[in-house]
Amino acid sequence: MFSAIFTKKLHKLKQKGKIHKFVPHNLIPKLWVVYAKQAFGSTHSVVEYLGRYSHRVAISNARILKVTDTHVTFKW
Repeated sequence: MFSAIFTKKLHKLKQKGKIHKFVPHNLIPKLWVVYAKQAFGSTHSVVEYLGRYSHRVAISNARILKVTDTHVTFKW
């Protein structure tokens, strides 16, 4: 049921020009397994969760070892 509704909406978005690429046709007949878990209990828990990730830097200055015109070397 979910896959039928989802792909129908994708088709409509494509027709309206809202998306430029589309899901391959061989994906549509496959069995879809939808995983959903209970939502966060409160706004406080949402803020706690997002706070762990929202202000992180992908590569901090301390990890950057060398920078050239074409390469960046960093420690992992």
